[in-house]
Amino acid sequence: MNEDDKWVKYQCSVCSAIMRNKPNLEMKCSFPEGGKTCKGKYYPIGFYEQNVPKETIDLLRNPNLFNLFVKEQDKYSVGEIETKENLTLTILGGRLISNAEATSYNSFLAGVSGTGKDRQAQGICKLLGKGLNSHFSRISPRVLDYLHSEEKEPEFSWDGKILYLEDISQPVLNGETLRVMASGGNHTIVIRDGFPIEMKINGKPILLVTSAQSYLDEDMRRRFVSFEIDSSEKQTLAIQEFKSKIAKEGLKEFNEQIINCSYCLSRVEVVVPFADEILKGFPKTILARTGSSRVIDFVKAVAGIYQFQRKRNSKDEVIAEAKDYEIARRVFLNIFGKQQTLEPLTPNHKIILECLKETKIEATASKIHEIQGKNLFSQIKGTWKCLGSLVKKGLLNSKVESGLEYYSYKTQETLLLIEPSELEVNRVSEVTKQEVLTSLTKVTNENLSSFNPEEAFK
Repeated sequence: MNEDDKWVKYQCSVCSAIMRNKPNLEMKCSFPEGGKTCKGKYYPIGFYEQNVPKETIDLLRNPNLFNLFVKEQDKYSVGEIETKENLTLTILGGRLISNAEATSYNSFLAGVSGTGKDRQAQGICKLLGKGLNSHFSRISPRVLDYLHSEEKEPEFSWDGKILYLEDISQPVLNGETLRVMASGGNHTIVIRDGFPIEMKINGKPILLVTSAQSYLDEDMRRRFVSFEIDSSEKQTLAIQEFKSKIAKEGLKEFNEQIINCSYCLSRVEVVVPFADEILKGFPKTILARTGSSRVIDFVKAVAGIYQFQRKRNSKDEVIAEAKDYEIARRVFLNIFGKQQTLEPLTPNHKIILECLKETKIEATASKIHEIQGKNLFSQIKGTWKCLGSLVKKGLLNSKVESGLEYYSYKTQETLLLIEPSELEVNRVSEVTKQEVLTSLTKVTNENLSSFNPEEAFK
């Protein structure tokens, strides 16, 4: 193997041994330690800039890098452009941001069996490359408790990595360990031999979860962005055609250089100088508290993807630009705009809400249960809890008369996100181009003649 091909820096999660090798590899450590052979695994922690391929550098300077990530996923699945954009931002971009809210990028793909939700999840993970994501199917609560614990892997960190849980069960989805991981907590308690043991979790993974049967409870919905997979007849036909094409021609391989980009993109802090302008159009509801943080963090995620094309301040923080907001705004409206709420709702929430909006009635829980709730819940208690949840979210009005509680649809404030062209981005102080360029500009002498740093700003 050519030594120039070994430009990724790996570290063992157990003994901390360092080695360099090609990108997109899974390797076990066999380093001798204390008379024994280490049984840890190597994970990427950096790169040797002088050996990064020129083709990878060119991609990192490409102003259409986000769209290239999205389009590359078309080799693995058909359609679902919005879902691919959503996942590119939350998964590829979200893992790069060290100063975002812990819950801004966790992603939950819901849909009945066979709709292709795991195909979308697998596509984005393939684009990340090996060592940057961990994929488990039907993981048990006990396994999750001990997964990459500091006790067994002291050098492992979830920072910058994805934990993809496929077809997750209800106990795991709404269990305490996943709740802690989703929120950025780093300690859980497990019972071992009848005694409580504290387990430490190093770092915070971005969670990517799919399920056909399970659902997020009230608290966990706050900690995830939920995507709905297209189950239309048109998409079904497109999938059938795509499968026929694969059967004839085979599945296309992902561009190696695009995968390489993930090994060059580092975790960064991002500042959004126009954050106050974005939030002017947000409603004053409880839901807006989470939504306002999330839209800012979406901007950061896009800027993280474009970190080699953005200016930096004296603290080495990446400075987001209007073009980052343009993509973030589109993705945010993809997810939240259609649902006219700043928090994804359960199907039952949506049906009850739509029922009260269309009928324009003011009714008790028993009346609403008779009209619609009985089609959703076996007992009136389910309808009553659903109504209470919608009131708490600020989506329904509630009043008590003669000892009875009446519910009615509450007109929502319109979410008005400022247009990118209206942002006042000229308030950011200028920095020199040399300050902007990172270690990737230090290429080999062979590439130096063809590498022009000035092009990064075009």
